[in-house]
Amino acid sequence: MIDSARHIPLQPLPWDADTVSMAIDEIVADALTHFEGERFWPAHPLDNVKDGNSSFYFGAAGMIWGLDYLRRVGATTAGSGFGPVLARLLEKTQAEMATYGDYATNGSFLFGDLGTALVVMRLASAESIADLVYERAEANMRLPVRELMWGTPGSMLACVHMAEMTDEPRWQALFAVQAERLLDDLQETPDGPLWTQDLYGHQSCYLGPVHGYAGNMLPLLRGWKWLTDGQRQRVS
Repeated sequence: MIDSARHIPLQPLPWDADTVSMAIDEIVADALTHFEGERFWPAHPLDNVKDGNSSFYFGAAGMIWGLDYLRRVGATTAGSGFGPVLARLLEKTQAEMATYGDYATNGSFLFGDLGTALVVMRLASAESIADLVYERAEANMRLPVRELMWGTPGSMLACVHMAEMTDEPRWQALFAVQAERLLDDLQETPDGPLWTQDLYGHQSCYLGPVHGYAGNMLPLLRGWKWLTDGQRQRVS
């Protein structure tokens, strides 16, 4: 990915809101042009997945969330016509998740129906979808994974979004329990405080946003107001 030949070099250009808006419009238009209701989007050739992937990480759930976010913040007026595909999107994610072997039962934010249901909830809220998100998030209490893609930090982030959308107290309560567990698992290492990940048959420490420290800090910071003073001190 870090290949200078694939990117436009940084230039000392002054900020111009109109230029930025035009660039966003171009990106959104390109995304919508390549969307197809039956197969969603074509896969990137480096992702090593089939066209039409539905996940947050590789596919349609992440694309729809991003396009809807741009619309919600006023950066575009396009990207609001995904309602008819949401049910099939969720079904496809569930089918894809079933192929992940030992991880098929995880409440995965980036691969599973936890993340996709969150997208559906954002665009077409329903009690049954909220209950599905809670079921998947709560199940992570019984799993050992301590990172954003497959485990507890992902479900904590889902709780933050669900609390914003529903104002139901159950999201804060579940977040609090999972935050305590996550902080209990933080370890002092020669490289500083880190979480040890037990993934894919290996134990490793990471810094990045998917499996590592940065990704675990994200829900803790987003849910900062829900942390106790003692938990905040441990985060700091």
